Amino acid sequence: MTINTLFDGIVIFVEVVKQGSFAATAQALGHSNSHISKEINKLEARLGVRLLHRTTRSISTTPEAMPILMNVYNSLMMQSRRLI
Repeated sequence: MTINTLFDGIVIFVEVVKQGSFAATAQALGHSNSHISKEINKLEARLGVRLLHRTTRSISTTPEAMPILMNVYNSLMMQSRRLI
């Protein structure tokens, strides 16, 4: 497995956290709810951790998701500084 395939779905994961729902993420990214759900499930399986607590009414991050979110955020911040 290459690094690229390991992190497929990370953009969708970050957007789900930002939007707060699969439906809002699907609309924002132009995908179906099913596609968003499947991508999150595949990402969780590849990483070996549960990233989101899901209920029929809400989504929240798991404690295991926080370091991943922080690493993504820090990486994006470093990239944006290099572009300036």
